[in-house]
Amino acid sequence: MKTNLLPNERCLPLYRTNPVWVTLSKWVLGFSLLLLFSCAQESKGFVLPEGDVESGKSAFVLMSCNQCHSVGDIEWKGVSSENTIHVPLGGEVTKLKSYGELVASIINPSHKIDRKYLNEPYASQGESKMLKFNDFMTVQDLVDLVTFLQGEYKLEGITDIKYYPVW
Repeated sequence: MKTNLLPNERCLPLYRTNPVWVTLSKWVLGFSLLLLFSCAQESKGFVLPEGDVESGKSAFVLMSCNQCHSVGDIEWKGVSSENTIHVPLGGEVTKLKSYGELVASIINPSHKIDRKYLNEPYASQGESKMLKFNDFMTVQDLVDLVTFLQGEYKLEGITDIKYYPVW
């Protein structure tokens, strides 16, 4: 008997018409989606261990981050000149930096450069002039530094929001 179906398509008509297969496929699809979305928070990235704020503050100074940055009570120690680089960190912002954004900014500073820092002396040909510490910074240093920096950002805007029920 000659058929127009390709060899791997011969079972499709049975699959489409058999109510057991249709019901089973719906259950498998539903269960797969449930598994996929129940893990959604974990699938957004990996989680590093908790850091220590004071160790992060020390790491910030020990790695001479304050040669180009100031944050909180740590003053900028750079040299004023024509090519001065001073990028303040922390303070009041309209959108908080996520843990992942801070990690990426430290280990890959050219990944995302704010428009106001795309010009000299901050960047050259789209690449950040921030030193890369990946070869000698430990994971614990990174975790502590990010923990310290996260605490330095404060969300600005409306702080006292009152909600009234609508009846």
